[in-house]
Amino acid sequence: MRSHTYNTAGNYTAALTVTDNTGLKGTRIVTITAHAVTVPMHVSAMGLAIVSSNRGWRASGTATVPDSSGRAVPGAVVTGT
Repeated sequence: MRSHTYNTAGNYTAALTVTDNTGLKGTRIVTITAHAVTVPMHVSAMGLAIVSSNRGWRASGTATVPDSSGRAVPGAVVTGT
């Protein structure tokens, strides 16, 4: 059995050709639609610092978003209020 994974959402054309033991062939062509998958994520660590300067107060925060293996996802964006 063969399989294929599409890494980008979109429409793809797939062809399957079957050959029997006498050499006869049959082909079927289909369009496959691959949809984007949303993977649920969570924040595993969060830090917050409040700093005073001559311009006033400033808050700075950090958050770590892990992948399914527990490694930090580079470039992950966390928003909230």
